[in-house]
Amino acid sequence: MATTPENLRDQVVTAFGATPDPRMRELLTTLAKHLHDFAIETNLTVEEWLGGIEFLTAVGKMSDEKRQECVLLSDVFGLSALVDFLNGPQDQDATENALLGPFYVSDAPLMENGDSIVQQHEGEPVRLEGRVTGKGGEPLPGAQIEIWQIAANGQYDGQDPDMVENNMRGRFRTDDEGRYWLVTNRPFGYSVPTDGPVGRLLDVLGRDPMRAAHIHLRVSADGYQPLVTQMYDADCDYLETDVVFGVRESLITPLEDDGDGGFIARFNVRLAPAG
Repeated sequence: MATTPENLRDQVVTAFGATPDPRMRELLTTLAKHLHDFAIETNLTVEEWLGGIEFLTAVGKMSDEKRQECVLLSDVFGLSALVDFLNGPQDQDATENALLGPFYVSDAPLMENGDSIVQQHEGEPVRLEGRVTGKGGEPLPGAQIEIWQIAANGQYDGQDPDMVENNMRGRFRTDDEGRYWLVTNRPFGYSVPTDGPVGRLLDVLGRDPMRAAHIHLRVSADGYQPLVTQMYDADCDYLETDVVFGVRESLITPLEDDGDGGFIARFNVRLAPAG
């Protein structure tokens, strides 16, 4: 029987189907099928295939412990957001999850409610406050809220060697009524790195490289599913064009004028029970 693109695809899928581990077998056979179907559907040329190989090679060369161009590629294709959505809390009464991002650290300093996470690069002051509850509205005392965001100079502390360690980071605990409050800077939209192959891809596509203005939160409490989420500034210009497709409508939060040159943001969190 003459070889056709379709039976070549089937041969590869069958070969990958010999993988002993059931989950690995499912992943590899499905990936092989979709890759071959993509090439068949688009009638992929040798030149286009080589161009793709060269692009992926360049992406790999820019990926190390300081910068993950591979993750950035996943981000701009929306794959990171999709995987995050598929694996986040499915309880509709809980706060929606959002991307963890590459700048989370697990040992940010524990601070008192009311403290400021701004150690360097003052921006527009914001009092961020809210309550952490179960999905029924019951307060969760002692819940941990980890906060991090970009500084007013457009960098996270891990990006800028001259920035004070743990600038724009902190851990807080809720009080007996499940409340937390702290001082930070108003977030702003910023560009993902554009000096590599993913940046060139965005340029070819004519896509804006900007992320919507956000503050990261990781919230955890005993007996509840931990939540990674983001608070988005309702006045940001990039909510509908966020380059990594990370914005969730329920997470968009208005900032109110506090009458003293700053703002107040209220962001409540509802956690889903564990198990």
